[in-house]
Amino acid sequence: MPMRHEDLSEVIYADNMIFGHTLSFETLKNELDINPFAHYFVMRDTATGNLSGHVSVWIDSPNAQILNLYILPEYQGKKLGDDLIAFCTIIWTSSMLKT
Repeated sequence: MPMRHEDLSEVIYADNMIFGHTLSFETLKNELDINPFAHYFVMRDTATGNLSGHVSVWIDSPNAQILNLYILPEYQGKKLGDDLIAFCTIIWTSSMLKT
């Protein structure tokens, strides 16, 4: 699902846990609000609603790039990363078809 402002604190916490650093709250908020190339998504556990993964993508047709992609450790080994990559492929394909 698209990342919302309500997700920012949780994503920042997970970024720090996974990468050891993160963008600032304000930078991520600006990415969501004003960067037309930025597309941020969260993956949630359907049973608990907990964050299970995150992907951030920039799309500047005809180019696209993954900035960050991770599955939280407790959800790894369940092919969820494959699901995020497949999701990115769908987003890229549909975005590039519009231009």
